[in-house]
Amino acid sequence: MRLFAHLASALIAFGSLAPYAVQAAPNLHISAAPQAQADVDDSDLLGEETLNELMQIEYDKEAWSMGAAIGLSLLPGGGYGLLYAEKPAQSAIPFTIFAVGAGVGLAYILGAFDSSKQTSCYHVRDGKVSRGECDIAKDKTQNHQKDPRADESLKSPKNQYWNTAGDYQLRTTGENFDGTKTGIIIVASAYVASTLVGAIWAGSTVSDHNEQLRKDIESTTFLAPLRNVRPVAYYNGDEAHFGFAFEF
Repeated sequence: MRLFAHLASALIAFGSLAPYAVQAAPNLHISAAPQAQADVDDSDLLGEETLNELMQIEYDKEAWSMGAAIGLSLLPGGGYGLLYAEKPAQSAIPFTIFAVGAGVGLAYILGAFDSSKQTSCYHVRDGKVSRGECDIAKDKTQNHQKDPRADESLKSPKNQYWNTAGDYQLRTTGENFDGTKTGIIIVASAYVASTLVGAIWAGSTVSDHNEQLRKDIESTTFLAPLRNVRPVAYYNGDEAHFGFAFEF
């Protein structure tokens, strides 16, 4: 009976130590985990894009072209680059600059402001008179004609043009001006000014858009795992586990 009692005591003691042995058992397999991971075949992942490549693909799809914005700004008017950059209101500024400059320049080219020197005949008392009277007064073959503007007190032949020639004078007014060259300069200046305004503005807008797009993509990429975060709780009867799980 005493032997049986000792055997029963030993079995009871072994039973009381069993849970601790079970809890310690997982520690015996930790060293084997790396070997199991080494056996995983991940060759199918070699052809997939990296995170940076995926970000670049997304950026390329949404980014605006700096070349297109600058190139369109070179078209007469200068505002097409801003239209490409979705700035229709701002595009009115280079369009207006070009329209006004081109309009004025074409007016010069078409002769709206052309002028020439004019020589007119002026009488000492009557002012501007017919150019022919000055010609008669200076032409020896015609100045024997009676001058209707001569002093009435003068009797023939002193009332003839040869005697009153001093009362007539030729005067030149104005200047010769051809607006073609000036018009071309004005049109060219309007084109350059509108192009510079449009190109610089469009380029700046595209640069700001692309910079913001890159920041948005990077922030979205790095914050994406946080959107799938969920709490995890586990209890197996002996141990309780609590944590967070997320997916890439």
